[in-house]
Amino acid sequence: MSTILGKFKITKKVFQNGDFYIFGASPIQPYSKELKLNKYFSITLKGDLSYLSEGKEYELEVEELSTDSYGTSYKVVACPSMACEDLEHLTREESLEILKEITTESQATNLVDAYENFIWLALSDRSQIDVKNIYNVGEYRLNAYIRDLTIKYKYLGIMNKLKDWKVDISDCKSLLDFYGEEKEISKAFKEDPYKVNIEILKRNFEYSDKLIMEYRKDLEHSEVRCAYLILSVLQRNEIDGDSKLDANCLYNYILEEYTIAKELEDLIVPTVTTSDLFHYDEEEQTVASMSTYMAECKIADFIKDKIENSTKLDFEWTKYKECRDGILTEEQQNILKTFCESNIVIVDSKGGTGKSASTRALLDMLDDNNMTYSLLAPTGRVAKVLKELTNRPASTIHKACLKNAEEGLWSDVFIIEEGSMIGIDLMCMLINTIANPNARIVVNMDLGQIAPISCGCPMRDIINSGIVPICKLTKVFRYGEGGLYKMATDAYDKKFYLPNGWETEDRISVGVNKDYTFVRYDGTVEQVIEEYKKFINKGYKASDIAVITPWNVTELGTINLNNQIQAIVNPRNTDNVIEKTIRKYKVKFKIGDQILNTKNNYNVLTLDGYMALQSDSMLTKEDVPTSMCMNGEIGKITDIDNGNIIAQFDEEILVFDKGMQNDLLLGYSLTSYKLQGSSVPYVISLVTPEFAKSLDKNIIYTDMSRTKKEIVEIIDPTTLANAICIDSIQERQTNLLKLLIS
Repeated sequence: MSTILGKFKITKKVFQNGDFYIFGASPIQPYSKELKLNKYFSITLKGDLSYLSEGKEYELEVEELSTDSYGTSYKVVACPSMACEDLEHLTREESLEILKEITTESQATNLVDAYENFIWLALSDRSQIDVKNIYNVGEYRLNAYIRDLTIKYKYLGIMNKLKDWKVDISDCKSLLDFYGEEKEISKAFKEDPYKVNIEILKRNFEYSDKLIMEYRKDLEHSEVRCAYLILSVLQRNEIDGDSKLDANCLYNYILEEYTIAKELEDLIVPTVTTSDLFHYDEEEQTVASMSTYMAECKIADFIKDKIENSTKLDFEWTKYKECRDGILTEEQQNILKTFCESNIVIVDSKGGTGKSASTRALLDMLDDNNMTYSLLAPTGRVAKVLKELTNRPASTIHKACLKNAEEGLWSDVFIIEEGSMIGIDLMCMLINTIANPNARIVVNMDLGQIAPISCGCPMRDIINSGIVPICKLTKVFRYGEGGLYKMATDAYDKKFYLPNGWETEDRISVGVNKDYTFVRYDGTVEQVIEEYKKFINKGYKASDIAVITPWNVTELGTINLNNQIQAIVNPRNTDNVIEKTIRKYKVKFKIGDQILNTKNNYNVLTLDGYMALQSDSMLTKEDVPTSMCMNGEIGKITDIDNGNIIAQFDEEILVFDKGMQNDLLLGYSLTSYKLQGSSVPYVISLVTPEFAKSLDKNIIYTDMSRTKKEIVEIIDPTTLANAICIDSIQERQTNLLKLLIS
């Protein structure tokens, strides 16, 4: 698409969310007739436009984005009028003129009074600036000035030079962070445009390829083009969980799905077998991305090292067979014994087999023998459960690794909960951060649960390799009660577990405590809501009830069910709401609602940070305190202020701006993946025809094992019969098992 160069006056800031802006801009005569002006004789600019100021005039190169009822929107490709000049030798007057664009005249004067060459120092050597020398400027404000100058003159300079590659300000920041120097960025685009666009800027292959072909026709029939096409297919395969792909399937898929394959067909085989981007297993005739294969190699080497260099601990583990939970079974005691004998042990336990008691006994033994330990979990919900279970601090793996990235993790023991949820990427993150070479590893898991969302299935492969000591807990203490625990155990064993009489009855409750209820599915959403109301009418709190369903979409998906439940538990009518459209459904967030965070967010405003931003308009999120909120964490909305959601997540109060609100859902109904690893007293789960393609024994068993007190399963018996036979965790295709036993 062609671009248009012209002069514009920024007339109005229409919208801002973080670094995303919408501006109204009026063209200055003479301007191109190609510009599509709205009824106000202006255009709309959208994008990362933090370098533009209301009321100022700029020379801009713009490209059409879209046209709607409000007119045509444009993105800024370059801003030639703000090309980086000789900033090292500015006069005082020139410095003041530039600084007055980002602050007040008095503040600009203070900056130049303290450092005549402030702008040059801010861009080249910040260490020479001492904030104590600048009147009425604190550290946060100084950071804001330096950031604004960096955007206007360093990032924008890169954007102007690379306008053909459609980079924006955030792209420029990523490029500079990775390459360090501007000249290296230009060199990289020239020498390896596929790597820059796809690996560094995280653009998809289709977009990147179209862009590259405009300027590099010499790469049309090249190994590098073919390699990144193949890599894009493997990455899609990894999204489905497999870390490798049959080579013939890969070849046929590319020929069938890509029109450009005809140009590259003769290169596919030699590229797969020779490129450094891939690992080709000639014996199996499978292909994996080299980065994923090397990650599996790292895991295999770590596990083998733990086994080969195991040391024995001279602990009197038998002292701990009697604990606060009673007397441990022989299977539970074996965990303590094996821990003393090996640097790594995996505890594979079904629900209701006493894993909690074993963990507490192990921790008592560690405390008495002065061993340090870290309690880690794959999600925030699991970490919270682990903390409550042990009455000790627990963290997500992500948080622990990020907080200790520089110095590493030095605990004597790492106890990892819900290991079956951990994929290759998270496993490698932990391995890379563990700094203590003698650390012992304990992994608690349940192989019957659903496979990791991310690529691979490390714990399954480690168990199947037979090289690591496995402690199994098989005795389900409450199986004989004939209710929830019996049904969950039978589901684990792939048995069709419906209670006697299911052929003729539409509702059956069984168990000593009537803690399992079968309800025949009647095809309506109302049936689910009525079951929810029954729990509410018994006096149970909404936070103690969860409706579990495999998907977010469809009438029986979490989004619609959350809306229906919200009308029951939080029906208040108020104008102070946040309304969004999520997958075609209108969703309202109200004060008092339970909410679910669906993405790992590492930069969420704390309430203190939010208040600081309100008190000083010059500050941005980069200047004030932030925190992390992990995927799966559940909070409660305490306030809605100026379009921002303020919510309590455990001990922290966090503020979600408009951008981050896209990662929030109401938290009354959750998918099986979001609830995995934690538990609630009362559960309603769905095994219905709508979800037949997604259901398997692992999801059904996982949903049942989330229940503390009572479960109601709404079931179509035919769907259950088909799903209970499928064990998806054993179907994933990976390289790790072969690496472990080789």
